[in-house]
Amino acid sequence: MLDWLVELPPGVLLGAAFLLPLLEASAFVGILVPGETAVLVAGVVASQGGLALWLVILVASAGAIIGDSVGYQVGKRYGRGLLNRLPTRLVKPQHIDSAGALLRRRGGWTVFVGRFTTALRVVVPGMAGISRMPYPTFLVSNALGGIAWAVVVACVGFIAGKSYHAAEQRVSITGLGLFAVLIGVYLVAHLRHHPRAAALIDARLSTKRWTGRPLTLVIAAAGGSAWMFGGVAQDVVEHNGVARYDPRWHRFLIDHRPAAITDTARVLTYLGSNAVAYVVVAVAVVVAVWRGRSWSAIMAIPLLFVGQLLRFALAVLIHRPRPPRSDWLTSAQGYAFPSGHTATAVLAWGLAAALAWPWLRGRGRAAVAAVVAVIAVVVGATRAYLGVHWPSDVLGGWALGGLLLTLAVTGLSLLQLRSRQPHDDGDGVEADLAPGTASPRL
Repeated sequence: MLDWLVELPPGVLLGAAFLLPLLEASAFVGILVPGETAVLVAGVVASQGGLALWLVILVASAGAIIGDSVGYQVGKRYGRGLLNRLPTRLVKPQHIDSAGALLRRRGGWTVFVGRFTTALRVVVPGMAGISRMPYPTFLVSNALGGIAWAVVVACVGFIAGKSYHAAEQRVSITGLGLFAVLIGVYLVAHLRHHPRAAALIDARLSTKRWTGRPLTLVIAAAGGSAWMFGGVAQDVVEHNGVARYDPRWHRFLIDHRPAAITDTARVLTYLGSNAVAYVVVAVAVVVAVWRGRSWSAIMAIPLLFVGQLLRFALAVLIHRPRPPRSDWLTSAQGYAFPSGHTATAVLAWGLAAALAWPWLRGRGRAAVAAVVAVIAVVVGATRAYLGVHWPSDVLGGWALGGLLLTLAVTGLSLLQLRSRQPHDDGDGVEADLAPGTASPRL
């Protein structure tokens, strides 16, 4: 299918990039031929100079938005009558009503995320119409999702170039992952109505015990970070997967980096340097010890050192060379993978945020988390921009930093729990955490 599309004249391919997303939800063609296929190939052709990338994005966005709007109107006008004709043992009226209520409450997010997985973007517009979701709400979420989807898929094709078969596989896997997450969220929400399942879920999400929400988040974060790092590391070692695109992505960055922001990038990249990392963590430790009257926070400094040591050991083990020195706009030492500055930024700034967490509430926590995320993204981006790392080095740095941060904060949490609990509760089970203080100690 992809090879046939690549051979089409650019004008015809551009029409397909509009028509397939349009028909995907309005006529359910997406069940057979995902609309992303034509958009991905159009991005490939754009990388070869046959089409303008901005035009591919514009056309694909228009097709997605119009097609989903048609699907919404079809569902609104005919969908409920069609469902009512089905046997009640297959589709119960109360299930239709509950699905409609869910879409009305959280439909905007569902419409946006559903655009990125084939199974959902074919049916969500029609279900939104059936549930009588307000069209302005649907249109805003649909437009944002359609534009974001078109940008992502077209740019993946543009960057992948001739490796479009692998790119299509990556996009499909990502969509399946999103679909699995949404199904998991739905199952959790549904099972909460069953007493036994609800008790188990409540225990997993309790904020009063270490074995509740804190442990659940630790397992999820550590598992996700380890899975991502392992996948990227395997690609780097085998010169496959995302690592295959490194030379192309690197060359694209080198050819398109404006000189006007180079000095700014050189400054921002120091946010992940050793000097800044230890100063930030040391200041956070001093404040935490002073405010909390607990010396356990001082362990954040050796935890940062151990994390950097593990990162160095992995770099030596994988021993990946850096990009050509002629592309560098700053100095660098050692091996490339994973990016040391990137992993250090995630670990150090994340530790500082974790130490400050007990004295933050609501918007303060959200703001601190956002600042840490922005710093991590900026540091990683500057390493690739300055030419001292391959893009997959940065991905590996983010993943490894997340894993190390999860383990480090877990260690700090256990130390703080131990210092606050001179003895157990008599059954060998940890005592309850004070309400509202579980998150700071993870």
